[in-house]
Amino acid sequence: MENGPVSTINMKKLILVRHGKSSWKEDLPDDERPLKKRAYKDADLVIKAFSGFKDDQMTIWSSYAVRALTTAKLFKEGLNIPDSRFEVKDELYTFNYPVVLWEHDGLCSPRDQPRRTTCKAIDPRNRST
Repeated sequence: MENGPVSTINMKKLILVRHGKSSWKEDLPDDERPLKKRAYKDADLVIKAFSGFKDDQMTIWSSYAVRALTTAKLFKEGLNIPDSRFEVKDELYTFNYPVVLWEHDGLCSPRDQPRRTTCKAIDPRNRST
């Protein structure tokens, strides 16, 4: 290898966080379901783990669903994310539509192809699927 300048590539990271445990106790529309008490403790643990990954460019997107937005706000506060990097996106809430799930029989790295990939549409309103 030749001696010369080394270029550094700053890779973007995409970190997906699912909302905390939600409550089915009350008869509410899906997007209004609140978090359970346990979700607040769980969020605190995950936020502490994420603190090592935080950088100045971290941005949080959330759906408007109460459980997702509450979780996102806990992350925003716990990681000191500025308002300018916090956005509610309506299109992230998909409970009313069939969702396409990709199932892999194991984790894949970018250089590996999954050995088996299947795609199926499910209706999330039917929780037995």
